[in-house]
Parts: sequence; C-alpha cells; structure tokens
Amino acid sequence: MPASLALVVLVAALLTGCVQHPTRPEGEGLAWAWGNFCGKSYPDLGAGTPAERLAALEAIEPVDDIDAACREHDRCYLERGMHALACDDALVRRVQTLRFEGPDRRACRRLADQIGRFFACAMPSTGEGLDALVGALKPLTGLHPMCPGFTTADFLGALADAPPPGACRAINAERPSR
Repeated sequence: MPASLALVVLVAALLTGCVQHPTRPEGEGLAWAWGNFCGKSYPDLGAGTPAERLAALEAIEPVDDIDAACREHDRCYLERGMHALACDDALVRRVQTLRFEGPDRRACRRLADQIGRFFACAMPSTGEGLDALVGALKPLTGLHPMCPGFTTADFLGALADAPPPGACRAINAERPSR
C-alpha cells in the first residue's frame, strides 16, 4: 500500500472514531529505569562510536529475563537506529512470551506487559517508507491490539509496583549464548 494511501486510511479511521487513542507520555519520553537496561537512555553508553557503545552494552549483564529483553532491544537500536520499528516489535513479541513463576510472577507479568504496551502504543518509531509512516503515527492511533486501554498511569504504576530487578526470571526464556 503506498504511504499516501495508508495516511488517508489512518486519517479516515481517526476522524470516524474507529481508532482508540492511548494516553501519550508527556514530553520527549518518560524518565524511568529498571534493571540494567530497561529505561529511557539507560544505561548511558556514552558518546563513542557505535562499536564502542555496543561493546559497553555487551560488558553489562542483564539482571533477569525482562532486563535481557531490554538489552536485546538496546542492541537492536544500536544496530538499526534509535526507535526502529522492528526493534520495538521484537521487544513486544519477546516480553509477551515470557512466563514467570514464584512469588513475584504477577508483578513480573504486569511489568513485562506494560513495557510491551509502552513500545507497542506510545513510542514513535523511525524507518523508511510505510514503516516510517506507521511508526510516526503509532502514538496517535493505538492501532496495535495491545493499545486499547493503555495509559501512562498504568505503565508508571507497573514500574512503581515492580519487583526488585533480578526477580523476573522466566521459566521459558531463551538465553543468548556468548
């Protein structure tokens, strides 16, 4: 579908009320951090070359499986560019599949769900062609199935109620080999 036709379809959907709107985060993004990798500009990898920043990322170990998903997302951004739609989609898919056990399983599930919803619903993405258009409109449209009912308050609530980093070990996580 040509980008101009996609824009017309999205604008028509917005105007007819067929699209639910998530509550969009204020400003440039939310200041939040959890574990070693989950959060805006977190960890700070410095201003080196992409190879230096990737080496700095690889030198830090994730504390659990949610954090590992965030590290893979950070790695993807370093390789494909900040806010690449494919990176956000991969993170969403990964956190959706995590299955937790133990006393913190519900809080871990909520945290994983809200991180997935944040990147599916609120984070604008970059890309080329139709991906750029969809990514730019993502915060405004809520087209992803996870978006109806998404609010920034729920996202921040999941962070406030999150178990301590290290508690979210998934029973089905794929652990990357080094």
